[in-house]
Amino acid sequence: MLNHLYPLLLVFLLWQCSNYETNDPIEEVKIGEDFMLTAGEQVKIVGEGEPLVLQFSSVTDSRCPENAICMWLGNATVMLNASNTAEKNKQIQMCIGDCSPLPVQSKHKLDLEVGGAFYTITLKEATPLPGGDKAGESKHIRLVVNHQ
Repeated sequence: MLNHLYPLLLVFLLWQCSNYETNDPIEEVKIGEDFMLTAGEQVKIVGEGEPLVLQFSSVTDSRCPENAICMWLGNATVMLNASNTAEKNKQIQMCIGDCSPLPVQSKHKLDLEVGGAFYTITLKEATPLPGGDKAGESKHIRLVVNHQ
């Protein structure tokens, strides 16, 4: 009898584990405040109106490495996802550096509409520069979000 009970108990435990969800708390930032994100992190921007959730998806960084002399400035292209209750996972691309056809820019300001709400997102920096990161160190971006 016990020989049949143990496999059923094991199946039940595995089923319970597969239904386990982690609800990691999302950091909240007030509208108009600077904040930093690491790749994969998300933040909830709160203020007047509906909150906006931003997730830092990825960065491609071809800027000139620290302590190097380069013929081309390069750029850092950042991918974000924006969501609110009316719209999910709107993809946003922002760029600093030599982002042709735009002029060279140290910050990127973008007007954005997500689910009927209007925001201005400013990418202020992406750190560290290539070559300056230590092994395994993640890229960080500094942003600020305002209502339009």
